[in-house]
Amino acid sequence: MNESLILQARNVQKDYKVRTRSGWGKVNFSAISDINLEVAAGETVCIVGESGCGKSTLARVLANLSPASQGKVLFHGQSIDALSGVDRKAMRKSVQFIFQDPYASLNPRLTLGQIIAEPLENFTHMSRTEQKERVALTLERVGLNAADANRRPKELSGGQRQRVGIARAIIADPEVIIADEAVSALDVSVKSQILNLLSDLQRERGMAYVFITHDVSVVRSIADRLVVMYLGRVMETGSAEEILARPRHPYTRMLLSAVPVPDPSRPMAMEVSHDEIPSALNPPQGCVFRTRCRLADEACKTRPPITIDAQGVATSCHHLDRVSEHVPAHQLQAPKHVVPVASNNLK
Repeated sequence: MNESLILQARNVQKDYKVRTRSGWGKVNFSAISDINLEVAAGETVCIVGESGCGKSTLARVLANLSPASQGKVLFHGQSIDALSGVDRKAMRKSVQFIFQDPYASLNPRLTLGQIIAEPLENFTHMSRTEQKERVALTLERVGLNAADANRRPKELSGGQRQRVGIARAIIADPEVIIADEAVSALDVSVKSQILNLLSDLQRERGMAYVFITHDVSVVRSIADRLVVMYLGRVMETGSAEEILARPRHPYTRMLLSAVPVPDPSRPMAMEVSHDEIPSALNPPQGCVFRTRCRLADEACKTRPPITIDAQGVATSCHHLDRVSEHVPAHQLQAPKHVVPVASNNLK
């Protein structure tokens, strides 16, 4: 086993019981299915896809906030379901979560100092004095003031609240941070500052990130590896640089072609599907993307094989030989920039 691997998902599936439209019974709904994923020390894995594709469900399963219905999540090679006592506590400390909504994820009744110190109370034996010192240092590291420890969440802006969420996630020195749309609700300048901060923290502490986003410009700026999801399944995974430069799967190409490019002289890539997204309660048989794919034929009614090419990109598609001919790849290049920010000190 690769010793640098921290988290692994092996054939993970998460099912929920949902009511039928008639209201007379419940059916199984697979939010994610047959997911395989690896997260190594110090790398950033970005999970992208349209809303409702299962990104957040996968994040919660990886963090053990929601148990998998099938398959296994491994922490340093051990199934998290088999962990108990000290080992389970170590896993909880090592895998921290940054939630999407900075307003809902902070307890309004607690001060920032109390919120940020919670992981120290749960996972360390620090005294109150030591906790206060660590909280002050962490607040300053994320661009806030030590004196802010006495403030409450309602007194902060959205960017400041997200910094508090980051401070709470990093204070116990985790190995992995799972960030669920951590910058999606922020304006462009604040988003850039938060991304710069996360990159700095990764270089300083060697943490790995599982970063969930629908923003391709964010992916290009931070990702080492990319996982593209649709209707609970992985369509394509591999090096972010390789996939963004030459997307293999029709769905990946559709996502990239939908990114607006601020260049009126550049032709639009006509890859966007106007077909309605199928219901996740009744996904298409075979390839789940076939009802929106212009390359679909009878073969797509069967489950596509996973093909790994010479660059290590794994793609689930019957027609990889035809994808590259469909739209010129140069039209699908996503914007390469993120707005630069000189300082991380947003107040």
